[in-house]
Amino acid sequence: MKMNNEKSYAVLPNVAFGFNTDYQLNNDETLMFIHLQFMKQYGLVDTVRTTLDMLIEDVDWVTKTPSRDRNRVIKALENLRSKGYISLSFKEKISKGTLTVTINKSIEKQVATSTVDWKSNPFEFKGFTKIMCEEYNLAENNGYYLIAIAYTKWRENATYKWKICNKEWEAVLGVTDKTARKILDNCHPFITKFTGQKYKDEQGHIKQEANTYKIQCCNSVKPDLEVIDKEVKSLSFLDNMKRKVSDSKVIESKGIFNQIFDKNTKIEFGGYKIWKETKCEIVKKAGQTKIDKMNASTRHDGYAGRVVKELDEQYQEYIKNQNAQMDRIRLMAQKHVEELEGIGEYSEFTTSYKRKDREEKDITAFLDE
Repeated sequence: MKMNNEKSYAVLPNVAFGFNTDYQLNNDETLMFIHLQFMKQYGLVDTVRTTLDMLIEDVDWVTKTPSRDRNRVIKALENLRSKGYISLSFKEKISKGTLTVTINKSIEKQVATSTVDWKSNPFEFKGFTKIMCEEYNLAENNGYYLIAIAYTKWRENATYKWKICNKEWEAVLGVTDKTARKILDNCHPFITKFTGQKYKDEQGHIKQEANTYKIQCCNSVKPDLEVIDKEVKSLSFLDNMKRKVSDSKVIESKGIFNQIFDKNTKIEFGGYKIWKETKCEIVKKAGQTKIDKMNASTRHDGYAGRVVKELDEQYQEYIKNQNAQMDRIRLMAQKHVEELEGIGEYSEFTTSYKRKDREEKDITAFLDE
């Protein structure tokens, strides 16, 4: 059933994608949950009054076996209720008379995590994704297409441009790798895929980065492919650089890494300090390039250059304080040794001095685009 109100939308909690969790919705459940929201009657808050036959016809689940069609709808509704997405009421039997379905808005606040053996960090599913009327119509009552649209839209809106590997699609769609590839191929008219770049790993083997995806609605403005391609290449550059970095302080901190390598990330004292002290040539070179661009910037009367100067002054003050502390420790140690030698009881000296952490003020600057 096509929806005509272009301004209307449905909400899909992101826990619905949570593979290996109790919240994950399959293709039928996803389609039914989204469709119910588009059916909400005027004046009723998150409530739908309908019948099984209406739902069967609306989502085009009509076959030559009516009993199977009805059971398919009943199963989807009961699963949505058991997973906490809706509440369901009826007078006698679910298969007879009017059904009253209420959308459970609290499900949008749930959080789910999923751990897999092919990724070091767990997946976290939280928040929700809006499915516009036009996007719903693109799926043409296919639950798998609707999941692909919703998941692409969520990842596309993330702060970090998310790359989605085939294993991830397989888990989100709840199908085999072969079926997941076929589903995505069929989504080609409205989901654009940008193939990940190939690279050599440390052993010299050719590998390919995960792909990125973007929604392209038929009636929307054509996406700027040049801009998208530039974004993808930028991410590929950062990923490639990360594989070359040998400084653990940079590898283990996404914030520090971006301060040094990402031109759109502000550089702070923490990143400046690590760049000054690193032994990794890749980090040293990238940081120097960024600092040189800041010094050469003419925006806002050379503001970026002044920030570099302040960062360097702050770093020199830090070094001065560190050297002063070390001098005090050495004097204390020497004095203690001399006292022990004076009474003929020299023993190995271990200082009890503990350096107090000093709060460091972050000074940031934007680079020219």
